[in-house]
Amino acid sequence: MFRAGFASGMALAGVLLLTSTTALSQSKRPRGEAPPPAPTRPDAAPRVVETETVPRAAVRPDRAERAEIAAIRAHLERRLSRVDRNAGVSILVTSVDDGHVWFAHNADAPLKPASVMKLFTSAAALLRFGPDFEYETRIYVRPRLHGQRGRSDVWVVGSGDPAIGDPRFAERAGQQGSDLLRAWADTLVRRGIAEVETLYLDDSVFDRQWRNRDWPSDQALRWYQAPVGALCVNDNCIDASVLLEGRVPTLRVEPPLPADWIVNDLQRARQHAPRILHSEGGGGFVFRGGVARAHRFESTACADPTLFFGAALREALEGRGISVGRVARGEYVESGQERSRMVLRHRTRLADVVWRCNTFSQNLFAECLSKTLSAYRPDGRRSTAAGSWEEGLRIARHTLEDAGVSLRGAEFRDGCGLSHGNRVTARQTVDLLRVMLRQDRRVADSFVASLAVCGAEEGSMRTRFADELLHGRVVGKTGSISGVSTLAGYLTRDDGEQLAFAILMNDAGNDALAVEVCRALVGELPVADEPGVRRERKTPR
Repeated sequence: MFRAGFASGMALAGVLLLTSTTALSQSKRPRGEAPPPAPTRPDAAPRVVETETVPRAAVRPDRAERAEIAAIRAHLERRLSRVDRNAGVSILVTSVDDGHVWFAHNADAPLKPASVMKLFTSAAALLRFGPDFEYETRIYVRPRLHGQRGRSDVWVVGSGDPAIGDPRFAERAGQQGSDLLRAWADTLVRRGIAEVETLYLDDSVFDRQWRNRDWPSDQALRWYQAPVGALCVNDNCIDASVLLEGRVPTLRVEPPLPADWIVNDLQRARQHAPRILHSEGGGGFVFRGGVARAHRFESTACADPTLFFGAALREALEGRGISVGRVARGEYVESGQERSRMVLRHRTRLADVVWRCNTFSQNLFAECLSKTLSAYRPDGRRSTAAGSWEEGLRIARHTLEDAGVSLRGAEFRDGCGLSHGNRVTARQTVDLLRVMLRQDRRVADSFVASLAVCGAEEGSMRTRFADELLHGRVVGKTGSISGVSTLAGYLTRDDGEQLAFAILMNDAGNDALAVEVCRALVGELPVADEPGVRRERKTPR
């Protein structure tokens, strides 16, 4: 796979697919579809898994198994009795292969999912397009009829790709985030372009509603509210740091931007209080306040993603000696462009975007997926209308329901889970997790591989829910907004049993309850008559 440090997650993904795909595809499959072959994973941990010839639901569980499940249920019910009665908690845990319920608590209560919402968004995208769908950003050049040689107009046609200049993608390629735009500039230099009369930015594949109406307006500068557009760079955020090398504090920014985009009003002072603001009209950033020491700002969202992209590309072009006259929005229409030629295509696979969305809980990637659902047809061709939240979320619901996920009572208000208006249940979430394992191997594999791995070196579960007992046993999606803590995914027990689970907590405190649920599921229970004493796990790891 494309990630260092993901071997343990992929091994767990392989085990999940080996044990679940055959059994689940037989239990619920679109009419007329042949059961998929049992997948094999060369990168999965070597492990022999025998498939029962009789469905597990028809087999009476042995006495030890019934006793353990009963003990888990009793322990979790006692734990839940201590939760504030005004809190909202929805939990469901089922066997991956047959749906046998291990534990349920208010499983049909619709609650805020926070970033667990990304599971629904990414699953809908994989189901609609498949993991091999590609975002394709194109650059066209049209020489000017009059004037010196090498003078041209340039069009950049956006595709909705959120990964351009993304630090994680760049790191994976051994590059800096801004290296990609420099490479594009180098391509134009090799094509003989010395001067760009007008740099046109075609962002028509998405609408120009940059921010979701449900998002708090007083947080518009925060990275997690980065505006959603068809042309993105560096997650539509500026990363800035301050150095004290002279009388005037020095700024370094990523991506590099033209001088007219940065206003540096920072002053040396005893009181350290630097801040970033959007310049009037959204075409730049203003740095104000006093600085007493070197400082690194939190990633700060831009105001207009198209203009931000254009400024970063203009700086890259001028850094390679290509002068740029002006930057403007403009839709590229192929008719009447006989003298234009395409000089560059940049492609990003959907599976990679889903990985960035889920492993790192990256909101911009989830929202680009939301708009992508309506911007493109299932065959990958452009739709007639620009991608929008309203239509994208409608298509997401329709796609998931067609796949077998009942969404009655669910509310989809955005794709990333930042909106407090989203509502799903633990049962809907677990149904989604099991439905995704029934899909074509490439779809199921891409979905599981996109999830964060508990205790891995990267991702949202590197430190959160990082109980050592759960390392390598849990892959899933975390969620957190004000008053909300959620976790959903797959858990593997020592005896080989794989469970799908969802834990949605609204106004129920911190992550401790979710950790306790997962510890109980792997067999770590207090002895009932001796509180505080732990059972020893049956199989050492």
